[in-house]
Amino acid sequence: MVLEGAELNGKKSEGSEVNGGGNVKVEKKSEKKKKVVLGKGTSVILQLIKDRLQGKGGNAVDSLGLLGNWVEELISFLDPKDPEFDSLLNRVKELVESNETRRLPKLPKGTRDFAKEQMAIRKKAFSIIEEVFERHGATALDTPVFELRETLMGKYGEDSKLIYDLADQDTGEL
Repeated sequence: MVLEGAELNGKKSEGSEVNGGGNVKVEKKSEKKKKVVLGKGTSVILQLIKDRLQGKGGNAVDSLGLLGNWVEELISFLDPKDPEFDSLLNRVKELVESNETRRLPKLPKGTRDFAKEQMAIRKKAFSIIEEVFERHGATALDTPVFELRETLMGKYGEDSKLIYDLADQDTGEL
């Protein structure tokens, strides 16, 4: 994420001065691209940093002096010895705790979780099946249920009959 100087100064400018030679319009590529949407926590932390830099910009006359002041302020803001670092740390902790309830992993379609009792039954059934296979000389091939196709191809090769492609209608291959 980039903090633009004009944004921190409170100035919004359409063009920029190039090599001291007048005001030249610069086309922004961002107008053509999708606008990046920040997460809730990122935008809050970014706003804290902006407030800190705007509030303590100093009395620098030129842009270079102002930039130097901002760098010093940002370094001191992130210094654990700074008294305001504790407020930043507490704010980050609050954001993490408030967002934890929303951070549930998305299960692939067609999968499900089993309860404790169901897992005990499955474990017993699979142990019986494994014993029968071992009695007949078979060896177990232990692989993850879901793996990136490229990783499996690297392990077992293209012609392996042990790899099945599962395609999800929405997101593609699993």
